[in-house]
Parts: sequence; structure tokens; C-alpha cells
Amino acid sequence: KTDQVEVSIISGEYFRTKFFHAPKNSWAADEANQVNILLVKMQKGAKFSYPSKTGLNRSVYFFEGEGGMLNGEMISNKQAVFVEASAELEISSHGELEFLLLEAKPIGEPVFQHGPFVMNSREEIVQTITDYQRTQFGGWKWKRDDMTHGPGLERFAKYPDGRIEKPQI
Repeated sequence: KTDQVEVSIISGEYFRTKFFHAPKNSWAADEANQVNILLVKMQKGAKFSYPSKTGLNRSVYFFEGEGGMLNGEMISNKQAVFVEASAELEISSHGELEFLLLEAKPIGEPVFQHGPFVMNSREEIVQTITDYQRTQFGGWKWKRDDMTHGPGLERFAKYPDGRIEKPQI
């Protein structure tokens, strides 16, 4: 953390600091797959650099803030950008900016996505949607299916170490 940039390691490694938190039998738990999930918060005028790496997929999800520049191109809030991991990542902020940096080796399987569901084939997606419509993945114990955290609209992040962060209002 600097005065202008705060980096939280959700899982993976950042400048020789490691924190792996994935189910122990999962693909993501294998350090050889180089799964990195970083939450980056930047103040106005801040700059963030991230080194190039070979053989990885890299995505940056901007979800809060006033925009900035990503490798010399304008970016805005609520934008996902897939970038080449073989090039250094340079981000500068025009105002406060918050984003997730996600990277890992390619999983080596076909990927099929529909809404929040991600599987390996269209057939698996159809079956998953059918299962969800029939059982809500084994039964939903709450009276309503439109809320998962109570009646209040509340944004928060729960970190692997148990810490909960809520935005200041």
C-alpha cells in the first residue's frame, strides 16, 4: 500500500507476497496455474504498474470510480478489459478508481457461458439452468429468492481472512 494505491491480494501473489485461498482440490489452488486475483484501489492521479508475464490470460474489471487510462487508452467505470499478459500493465486514474485484476494460465478446456453460469458446453448450460429452475441448486432455505443478504441493499466484500469491508456512505 502506498498513499495513492492500495493492493489487496485475494488469492495469488503480488511482489513476492503470497496468499493462496482456493479449495485445496481445485485447479486454482495449484500454484503452477499462477492464479492471481488482486483488488486495486487508486486515488486521483495515482499510477499502477504490473509486470508482464508469459502464458497467462489477464482481465481487468473496473467497477468503481471515475475512469482513467489503461495502457494509454481511456477506460470507464463498469468495464471489463481483456489485456495481453505479455505486456506490462500501466493504469493511471483520473479520479478514484477501483478494479479487479484477474490472471491465470489458460484452463485448457472449452468454456461456454450463459448469464452467471459457466460450463464446458451448451448442453451442460441447459442442464444447469434446468437444475436451477427445478431446485435452486438443492433447495433454497429462504422465503424469497430475490435477496441473499436481507432486505437492505448493502454492498460488501468478505476476504479470505474473514475481514469484511463495506463502502463508506
